[in-house]
Amino acid sequence: TSGDCGCALIPVENSTIGMVEPAATLVRALGIEPVAEVWRPIRHALMGLPGARLSDIRTVESHPIALAQCEQTLKTMHMAVIEHFDTAGAARDVAEAGDPTRAAIAAAGAAEVYGLSILRNDLQDSSDNRTRFVLL
Repeated sequence: TSGDCGCALIPVENSTIGMVEPAATLVRALGIEPVAEVWRPIRHALMGLPGARLSDIRTVESHPIALAQCEQTLKTMHMAVIEHFDTAGAARDVAEAGDPTRAAIAAAGAAEVYGLSILRNDLQDSSDNRTRFVLL
């Protein structure tokens, strides 16, 4: 493949944490005018192995941006945080590890894909958590 891309949908700003870096800086540096933009609600779920309970969880894994959007909530839960490349990958790794003390933060659909159970919905700090995406 050539590596060419006809378009890209890039997250650049979030209502809870502000600019989504490094994506926002990259979009500005490229000097490309967005074709369109859209704000989308972002909801995060905490998921673990089937049978795991919220009280079992010792570590939570996710992308740094998702972790930041859930920061205040996570502080009250006293869990160790592990940064991951992406949210879906964190869910996959939790499922593959088979450790009931590990959980992931991702979109609820990831639980279904990887056979995990949702331990808590709407983990994000703000009920109005939204991200602005630009189409380049």
